[in-house]
Amino acid sequence: MRLKILGLLALTVMAAALTSSAWARTTSVRVSDNYFMRAQGVPTVTVPRGATVRWVFVGRSAHNVSGRGPVKFRSDTMTSGSYTKRLTKRGDYRIMCSIHGSSDMSMLLRVR
Repeated sequence: MRLKILGLLALTVMAAALTSSAWARTTSVRVSDNYFMRAQGVPTVTVPRGATVRWVFVGRSAHNVSGRGPVKFRSDTMTSGSYTKRLTKRGDYRIMCSIHGSSDMSMLLRVR
């Protein structure tokens, strides 16, 4: 009986450790003058379910983060600072700046 309890406790600790590592992960995305991550192309960022994404605002122009996918979200418009979102639903999210539009400033965020 004691061995069963110890085995169950060990499995619980391992499951908690695996779950907390996904929940604790943070990925940063640079938001600069009219682009996410890089100046050309539409970048794709893939994160595990439960991860946190932090958009860091740099540059001179005001931007925001507007996400559409399994869950919709939107940041305030800003020129500095950051916006953080924890993503718990799997799927593809189209991210854009609503000020500059998807043709100028967009990215794909995949939550797996």
